[in-house]
Amino acid sequence: MELTVDSSVFVSSLHEADPSFRESRQALELIGARGDHITIPSLVVMEVASALAHTHASPTRKEWDDLFHTFTVIPLDDKFASYFAEFVRANLTSLKTSDEIIVFAAQHARTTLVTLDRQMLAHGSKFVRALTPQQYLALP
Repeated sequence: MELTVDSSVFVSSLHEADPSFRESRQALELIGARGDHITIPSLVVMEVASALAHTHASPTRKEWDDLFHTFTVIPLDDKFASYFAEFVRANLTSLKTSDEIIVFAAQHARTTLVTLDRQMLAHGSKFVRALTPQQYLALP
């Protein structure tokens, strides 16, 4: 399965105190076990880095490489921005810009979005298949 995983899932999976820790961690482990492929916009990498830095839990370079090394990372370059602008003009949403970027990246890459974000689940599902980690875990 081709997936785009939102930063909310990665961040949740790294903090045992997070209410969604268990389902996020299990979903990421199952993604690996199934051999599903993850495509993310570079924004997700930056959001995870920022969230970890704010909690003083910044991973080492090796841990960072281990976390993201097998993913396809879409750069937020001029080409992406041009396609994104067309998407936004044609599909005005109530999502914040960072969430629109992630939804658009999932649509552009033709992937299923896995997120904990309620707004992305509600509004992003108009453009892509959107699942919570728990829904992903329930897939056959």
